[in-house]
Amino acid sequence: MGSVEWGQQEGIIPILEEFENEADKLVNKGRLHLVCAYDEERVPEVLKLALMKCHPYLILENKIIPSNLYVMTDAV
Repeated sequence: MGSVEWGQQEGIIPILEEFENEADKLVNKGRLHLVCAYDEERVPEVLKLALMKCHPYLILENKIIPSNLYVMTDAV
């Protein structure tokens, strides 16, 4: 487990999206489960939306729900 935070770095969103998409491919190929935790109050809205496109499920208020923004990437 780790904690990484980004400030308002210019151009960071596309880099994070690429990283998350690659991670999604590997997780799907390996039939793995991956949990990414973010402090909702500390993540900018634009990043939240980008992450919701990369993760098939969300955990909100102790409930697991499908992300209706998730777009499955092609397997590696």
